[in-house]
Amino acid sequence: MADAYGMVTFSKSDDCNLDSEKLKECLNQFEWDNSGAKWSISSSGNLYLDGYGFDRPQYPKAIPREVKAFEIFGKEVDGENTFYQKSPEEMTEDDWDNMAGSVDELISLEKLSGLISPLIESGWIEVACAANEKSRYVYFELFRIFSDGRAYLKSIRSGSYTEQEDLFEEYFPSNS
Repeated sequence: MADAYGMVTFSKSDDCNLDSEKLKECLNQFEWDNSGAKWSISSSGNLYLDGYGFDRPQYPKAIPREVKAFEIFGKEVDGENTFYQKSPEEMTEDDWDNMAGSVDELISLEKLSGLISPLIESGWIEVACAANEKSRYVYFELFRIFSDGRAYLKSIRSGSYTEQEDLFEEYFPSNS
């Protein structure tokens, strides 16, 4: 079985002024690869994913996703498992014990901008990743958030063992 390995990077504009500690807390709400690595702040003030330093994360992500529903094991019917879905708010302790998986989607740029742009006084921040799974497929993802709330994301995926994707999305807050 092959796995996709790559790298997640954080960068910012030369004129960027931000609250690094609050940004770290904000970014740590999301998963960035399969390891559960979290963002840390280096002695020079740069953000980086800890847990692997410059090692290769497995299935890295640069565009955060949010869980919309959880799939729960239901009753067995004719020897087959059945499933039903519940929103995160509806989950009970029993549901967590019987969770089979989750349904997630890209977090909206509007929401991502609303979480991150208030932490940036000037300039922009960017999270990007690139990865490949042997000769099967490659992908690149990026989001950039500006201090005025503007945001964009890019996602490109190509190869014979993946669904082709070339996505570019922009968000402009109503006050810009």
